[in-house]
Amino acid sequence: MPMVFDRHDLYGIFRQQVILFPERPYCIKEHTITYQEAHDQITRLATALLCRNTDHHPVILHIRCHQQWLLCWWACIRAGLDVILPPDILPSDQPHAWLLDEVALGALQEVSLTGLPAAVRPSDIYFYSSGTTGMPKLIGNTSHQLVSALQALYAQPPAYLRTCRQVYLTPPLFHSYGLSAMLEYTMMGATIILPPERGTVGPVKGLFRKDIAAIVDSIEGVPYFYTQLNTILPRLQLPALQHVGFGGDAVPDALLHTWQAKFPAVSYSVRYGVTEIPSVVCLQEFTDIMEADTARIQHWLSIYNIYLQHEPGDEATGTGELYVDYLTASGEKITVPTGDIAMATGDHFRLEGRRKSFFKYKGFKINPLRIESVIKAFNGVKEAKVFLTAQARLKAEFEADSDVAVPALKAFLAATLPDYMLPDELTRVDNIPRTASGKIIRHIY
Repeated sequence: MPMVFDRHDLYGIFRQQVILFPERPYCIKEHTITYQEAHDQITRLATALLCRNTDHHPVILHIRCHQQWLLCWWACIRAGLDVILPPDILPSDQPHAWLLDEVALGALQEVSLTGLPAAVRPSDIYFYSSGTTGMPKLIGNTSHQLVSALQALYAQPPAYLRTCRQVYLTPPLFHSYGLSAMLEYTMMGATIILPPERGTVGPVKGLFRKDIAAIVDSIEGVPYFYTQLNTILPRLQLPALQHVGFGGDAVPDALLHTWQAKFPAVSYSVRYGVTEIPSVVCLQEFTDIMEADTARIQHWLSIYNIYLQHEPGDEATGTGELYVDYLTASGEKITVPTGDIAMATGDHFRLEGRRKSFFKYKGFKINPLRIESVIKAFNGVKEAKVFLTAQARLKAEFEADSDVAVPALKAFLAATLPDYMLPDELTRVDNIPRTASGKIIRHIY
């Protein structure tokens, strides 16, 4: 049965899966919940929310258990309440919002109910995104925009969405990547398997649980998650695996090669998204990584228009900042500067790096990602970060095996990079600071 999309009813996407697959498991974590059981719990929570939150204030969703979080999020959508998705630290700039935490959830479950009141209106969803600077900012989106993106993806779904039925979803659901991937798989009636533990190590440990490893046929995660698995990858057994999905950050080619060497028969995908847009913007799927270009932006969703905005002097090189346009429910055009520098090549764009990451040094525009890629190409180096210090010195920090010699690394860089790209300081560190989603925190001076 084909999906029916109502751009004013995001919950309708879930409701249709309940009708089609009532006994199919929807979410697996502490325990297994079927689509019908989830719908019943969501409906009860939505009713209790409207009974208690009589002024229809936005809901700050702060539930630590991701399975309960998922049900509460859908309850907010079903009730037509705006929902704010904070990171682990509660926001202090939302004095009129209604906090839904474990205590409030317990109180909601005691409410006597008569029937579900009518939803106020389609919900808006707000994210606190830290980007790559570690400084959170509030980003708002409408449920109309999410439904429009899902409808566009459903019209031409990648092969893995049509075939995969048990996805191990590692990005936090309160991040745009985690939320959009959850909606995409839900739209196709899949089972969402959530990591049994929170934090950066929890998702890794989850794949070594036999009950999870035996059924997972798709994985979604940020590159840092897969990098953490590299050292123990030879011991990882996933007999049902069909697909590996990457999102949330740039994907190193070496990481793809490592994973295809372990799982040569599966498909891979790399998604491109924008902080201000919760859905995927562009999704490329491939089976042969030798033909993959993870920096390519092509075949974006039909609801988006993508183009370059050039700075003076950039026209000759074909580079510029990537912009995305889309239309709201009222027909208003929204223009989103992505902050990504790209080059136009035929019918596609190729990402060169983040605008905020570029800086001037010795009269040259420096792309630190290029220097980092060369550092990481040296045998034994695991990660690198290049930045301009407050004293205007080019500094590189790197994580590496203990036998990596700094003089040998310096010699390698000198033979590979032009003089103006050679770091003034090269420092080994135990850990390079990252955001909660695994992105390297960038120095901005």
